[in-house]
Amino acid sequence: MEIYSHRDKGKIPLIILSIPTSITLVLFIRGISTGKAPSSIWQIFLALILLILTMLFVSFMETRVDSGKLHVIFGPRLFSTSIPVDKIVHISQRFIPWYSTGVKKIRKGWLFSVCSGWGLLIELSDGKRYIIGSDDPEGLEQALKAAKETTGELGKDEEPGNDISHQEPSS
Repeated sequence: MEIYSHRDKGKIPLIILSIPTSITLVLFIRGISTGKAPSSIWQIFLALILLILTMLFVSFMETRVDSGKLHVIFGPRLFSTSIPVDKIVHISQRFIPWYSTGVKKIRKGWLFSVCSGWGLLIELSDGKRYIIGSDDPEGLEQALKAAKETTGELGKDEEPGNDISHQEPSS
């Protein structure tokens, strides 16, 4: 059961990568029009394709929360991770500066972000940490807390397979 799904679009990586992509495109067009050596045209074409693919891979990130895990998918499944909700011991909001976008190794964990701004610092029971960038950190935090409550309630007094969200309140 999916509790939350959100897609962030990164503007900074697109802006930064659009400059070399534009220059490479101009060089490619100029090389074709002036009749440059075929090898240099193909090198420029390859660089252009690599830049465009890089722009596609780093321009968006999807976060999903279901009843058991937080899924973070960077680009079209280029980098992804799943974090068990029941191992989360602490959640707090953190500011992510403009130069910290991407997938990066941080002390005791990983950072996933496509845009600067606010995100969530998630600490697990085994000491690992994740910083998940989001333009909706409040919604992500609420979804994680709801998923944690659901998994906690299932573990305490509910049997697997029973949907506790549809139970009638007892009077």
